[in-house]
Amino acid sequence: MPIKKNKLVYKHKLHFENPNSLWFLLFKLYYMGRTAAQFAESSVPNGIQHIANKCIAGRAILVDWYKWAQKNGRVVDAMTAHSVPFTELLEVIQDQGLSTDDFRTGDIILFRFGYISQYGNMPEEKRARLDEVYKRQKPQNIGIEPSEELLRFLWEKRIAAVAADSRSFEVWPCTEIEWHLHEWLLAGWGMPIGELFDLEELSIACDAASRYTFFLTSSPMNAPGAVASPSNAIALL
Repeated sequence: MPIKKNKLVYKHKLHFENPNSLWFLLFKLYYMGRTAAQFAESSVPNGIQHIANKCIAGRAILVDWYKWAQKNGRVVDAMTAHSVPFTELLEVIQDQGLSTDDFRTGDIILFRFGYISQYGNMPEEKRARLDEVYKRQKPQNIGIEPSEELLRFLWEKRIAAVAADSRSFEVWPCTEIEWHLHEWLLAGWGMPIGELFDLEELSIACDAASRYTFFLTSSPMNAPGAVASPSNAIALL
């Protein structure tokens, strides 16, 4: 009897729940005016592999807003739509012994708003309640207030990438649709946005050294067509 030979098929699927991991969001969402119809044909042209091929490496600056807020007696719930204006970020920068002149072309800016710290230390009842909300809707969260002043600063300083410890980098829901940062940074400039970065140990190290500049590396996955990836980031002081 002839032996029936079945074809062997190996199907690899890679799945990450992005809202629960660290990742650099790339510009597949809108960059270069591509349409949904084009993405239906292929998601590769704007995929994260373009960053993975060269990775991200450069000088970075931590803007530790949360430490500044605590020092000044500010009580803020990072799980609410608390909007952090550019003027406060400038105060934090000055409090850290820096000025806007210290930002250089190609810098990466990391913002700490306390989201990771508060989520990791909240009572189990509140965490369970939030987890149920997260299953049904995109919840409110702390973040940068979108503004023309902030965008001008990032553009004129030629910042290479931005990231924060919050869920959506900018405050959510978005408070200023005209200056919606995801659309300006991703669609307009192709600037990567990092979200849910765990900056807790970095905050402690920077505070102990009284130094907020360091070398940052980030090696996203080489996944053609992927929208995002864990950051695989390392800070070297």
